[in-house]
Amino acid sequence: MPKFSIKYDGNLRAIAIHDDSGTKIITAAPKDNQGDGSSFSPTDLLCVSLATCKLTTMAIKAKSLQVNMDGVEMKVEKIMSSTPPRKIAEVIKQSPQSKWRV
Repeated sequence: MPKFSIKYDGNLRAIAIHDDSGTKIITAAPKDNQGDGSSFSPTDLLCVSLATCKLTTMAIKAKSLQVNMDGVEMKVEKIMSSTPPRKIAEVIKQSPQSKWRV
């Protein structure tokens, strides 16, 4: 089971390390929420995780059907709530139009 180490790095940034591989992900608060927007925000990563999970699941099935999915792309848009508390209101997968509500 993968384990992760996360450390607050100051200036509204955090570093997450995937313990098995040593891969690092740096998050930063977005410009519209007191940050510098220098990296993915935590809510960005939630949306990216949803999309990559969907693509990976599709690729697993495609592999069993001997369908090559190399180069398949997905775009997602994150919509934040306009009223407190600040949270993700919607994640929109573009083309074809469909929405996941979070």
